[in-house]
Amino acid sequence: MLDPSRPEARALALPTVLLVGAAWLFFGVLEDVVNGDPLLLADSAIYRALQDLRTTPGDAVMIAITELGDTKVVVAVTIAVLLSCCGSCGNAPGVPRRRRRNGCSNICFNKNKQIVPYGL
Repeated sequence: MLDPSRPEARALALPTVLLVGAAWLFFGVLEDVVNGDPLLLADSAIYRALQDLRTTPGDAVMIAITELGDTKVVVAVTIAVLLSCCGSCGNAPGVPRRRRRNGCSNICFNKNKQIVPYGL
């Protein structure tokens, strides 16, 4: 199976072992679900207890926290940070760059409007 003249066989051995291990774990969990394992019953009881604690205001807070990770929010915050950091960088050679208190003085735009670290 692991013929030295075929190096790709070694490269395939690790993924094969990982695949077999993952399948073994999956079918083990599937067996527990089908047979009604006591741990599964405890999981269901905890889920029902937590569902009883839900409230409308609590749901609204959790939804708001979750939406902070939305793509639109992340892109907007990233653009705002870059603009605040790079807003007053001088692009011409010899123009001194001001030291800024927010620690963003190492990022500027070059002449081609590409973001580059200061000094490159």
